Amino acid sequence: MARSAGGRTRSFEITEALDQAVRVFWQYGYHDATLERLTRAMGINKPSLFLAFGNKQELFRKSLDHYRVCFLNTVFAELQGPGSTRQAFERFFDKLVDLLTCEQTPPGCLVALTLASGCPDPEVEAELKNFVQNTIDAMAQRLQVAKTRGELPETEDPTALAAFFSALTYTLAIAARTGEDPAQVKSLAWTALRLLPESVSPQNLQSSVSSDPI
Repeated sequence: MARSAGGRTRSFEITEALDQAVRVFWQYGYHDATLERLTRAMGINKPSLFLAFGNKQELFRKSLDHYRVCFLNTVFAELQGPGSTRQAFERFFDKLVDLLTCEQTPPGCLVALTLASGCPDPEVEAELKNFVQNTIDAMAQRLQVAKTRGELPETEDPTALAAFFSALTYTLAIAARTGEDPAQVKSLAWTALRLLPESVSPQNLQSSVSSDPI
């Protein structure tokens, strides 16, 4: 059990409470994730929530970090994997669609839902936009490597292509959120991946690509 600033033992686990908070934000977005819904799901009262996490804004920030670590890091790790860039993006979107359509979690994406539903808090909105930019940067880094290897034409702009694939992740998230069949969601991703070459000369491939996580 966690301890308060005064050394008293709290009657709940921080990690478990955060996991429940993530699911509420994931299901309802920031605006509609009311304190009542949050405290009910987390199994705590409002004073305990404020004591442990600060205000709702801080709870969302911690939940976003928890979401990234527990759900997204393994997805983005595929961009650093071996093989061609096409293969890396195939693995990325394969895992992403599995996450977006998983029956054990709310459908879609926490970030996409919150952005789509509107966020009245400017600081939270800035946090989400930074998250999106980090996604573009991670993709652009892998695509820049692809260009260096000769997998992409010299005229291709890795950043613009990364922005396209980042936008695709949100399209897939909305499709999953509206109940689209998982196979159809994956088909959308595979159609877009035709923009990338299927293979490249083995001598141009490295075993892996080093990249910072989002």
